[in-house]
Amino acid sequence: MDKGGLLGGKFHFKKLPDGSLDKTKAICTVCKAEFNYHRSSTSLAYHLKAKHPAEITSTGPRQSTLQECGTRGRITKPELNEEQVAQGLKQESLAQDVATRWNSTLEMVKRMQRNKSPLTTTLAQQKSKVAMVTDPELAKLQKLEELLEPCRYVTELLGGEQYVSCSVVLPALRHLFRVMEPSDDDPVYVLRFKKAFTTDLAQRKDSTNLKWLKITTALDPRFKDLKCLTKDERSEVWASVRDLMMRETRAQQPPAETTEEPSPKKRRRMSILLCSSDSDTDDEEESREHCLDRYKAEP
Repeated sequence: MDKGGLLGGKFHFKKLPDGSLDKTKAICTVCKAEFNYHRSSTSLAYHLKAKHPAEITSTGPRQSTLQECGTRGRITKPELNEEQVAQGLKQESLAQDVATRWNSTLEMVKRMQRNKSPLTTTLAQQKSKVAMVTDPELAKLQKLEELLEPCRYVTELLGGEQYVSCSVVLPALRHLFRVMEPSDDDPVYVLRFKKAFTTDLAQRKDSTNLKWLKITTALDPRFKDLKCLTKDERSEVWASVRDLMMRETRAQQPPAETTEEPSPKKRRRMSILLCSSDSDTDDEEESREHCLDRYKAEP
């Protein structure tokens, strides 16, 4: 997938006089050249490689090579299918990375890995030669597949056909952050990928309604331990829940009626009732605290 949009910011959409963007035209930020753009970054990548090679920063296997193989796969589909059958593999076409389609990058990588052998054989028989991904790059693809698999799980969980409550959002994001934590064994390209991924994910997380997501997480018995939050955040969340309970209790109480000035005898009776009311209020607060503590303690 074109991480960061239009090959990492090396291109931008053409701006029209009215301030809107023409998303069928892409402008090179280096030489200001204009290109037609139809949701494929292949021509943009070719321009960078041919005209501005110094602007190319590699974080893994060549994107243009993967895209080119995907395009070539459609042209040679019968030959590729024959080779798949000959090698005892499932007949399937190659997939392309589409910026508007979730998990298309992962699907492209997985199909490339599954069909490495028949694809190499088929491409070798073509008159128009296409550079195949090298063995070191295939190893990088395998690592990229491992990193993208949790992303597929989360996108299908939050955006699939089975609707889930918003209390699932923060635990799911925490899972991704944990998967993307750098380790001492990570090569440079993996560290670079993880940093770019977590930076973007953190920005998206901060743009959500975090306060309500935290409260909904606390009110879901599956996630009430709030392990997806820091200890300081957990205390703040439970304080917010207590405030909500108190406001809800007050909202359910009948409004005080305005009456004429009571007589001295009636005032004495009211003072007794008020004292009793204060006691009842204290009992209600203790009851709320007890209920909340019991909810937190229950497995």
